[in-house]
Amino acid sequence: MRDAVDDHFANPPPGSKLQAAIDFGVDISLMDPPKYSDRSGYRADRGFREILDALFEKQVECIIIGGVALILHGSTRMTFDIDILYRHSRENIRRLVEALKPFAPKLRLANNQPPIDFPFDEQTIWNGANFTLWTADFDIDLLASTEDLPSYEAALAESEVIQTNNARTFRILSLDALLRIKRRLNRLKDQLALPEIEALIEIRDLGRGKPSTDSSR
Repeated sequence: MRDAVDDHFANPPPGSKLQAAIDFGVDISLMDPPKYSDRSGYRADRGFREILDALFEKQVECIIIGGVALILHGSTRMTFDIDILYRHSRENIRRLVEALKPFAPKLRLANNQPPIDFPFDEQTIWNGANFTLWTADFDIDLLASTEDLPSYEAALAESEVIQTNNARTFRILSLDALLRIKRRLNRLKDQLALPEIEALIEIRDLGRGKPSTDSSR
């Protein structure tokens, strides 16, 4: 199926999602689905290598969602924060705190107010759920649940495991789930991401030898 995907990139068919992405302004030369290239992993590492390494090394049970998940799927989009849906269990929170504490996270406040110190420890995370965090290098949205993903356990069925550079493996939210969520949120930044997500789904399905389906409409 690699030949079919290569041909699809070389000659995007009229009316295809890939052609629609091109018409929208996406530079498809930068699209790198992980099945066919490891560039997406290196692209994610440009801004988030340290935290990705820490999550992998500490074996944190989590699903990467949002912009970093899109990059790991092969998207050309850039992001300045990482969204982590984590299993809210005592043992996993211990691993999570060990992984993130070296980054000295502070609470990130709204309206560009300065971040504030808080006790980033196991008890604080256990007593809480969702935290918007600041670090010197990137922001973190630490999530036990969202409106669309009620828990880590509930989201497992809509996630997949990928292997990226340096043989690291991560669980990331599926393209179909990302598309569904972005359509519901419908913010400008979500609307701008839709053509590329639809094109990535088309490429994925072509690589699987089946026509692309879009059941979320």
